[in-house]
Amino acid sequence: MDRRSLLKSAAALAAAAALPTPVSVAAEAAPPMSAAVTPVKLKPYADYVWEWFVSHDGEVYHEAFATKEEAIEYAKDNEYAIVAECIQRDFRLDVSGWRIIEEINENNHELMGEDQEGIEATHAQEIDLEVMVKSAVEAWVVKHQINITAWSFDGIQNETSVEDAA
Repeated sequence: MDRRSLLKSAAALAAAAALPTPVSVAAEAAPPMSAAVTPVKLKPYADYVWEWFVSHDGEVYHEAFATKEEAIEYAKDNEYAIVAECIQRDFRLDVSGWRIIEEINENNHELMGEDQEGIEATHAQEIDLEVMVKSAVEAWVVKHQINITAWSFDGIQNETSVEDAA
């Protein structure tokens, strides 16, 4: 090896050694954990509690109140007929793996030959795809702070007529 090649190799080695490694980049980017640091929320789901809502017909509910008394007072002032204790829920964020594969195959139908079936997967692979896609959707919801509270309730109890509560 001549002197010029040796110097080039040495310079390349020195430059490579100066590059940050994944470990050093992660160590520099992440602040040290302490009791004051709030962990990042990785799942978008809310922890709902039972609340009191008002309704005209028992089908569609409005507003949310901490107590039955607050709900009754609001219902009387705003001509609602019913109060009920309700608990909200989130949208489901899962998609069946086989549906995803089916959609991919439909999107690529014109690219398939007459004898080609498209993408095929075992049941275990479909389940794995479901888990991966659900995790990606959850991360997307968290990243963009998307509200996933469903319109319908997970439960309704203690439905009371405002007239009977008076």
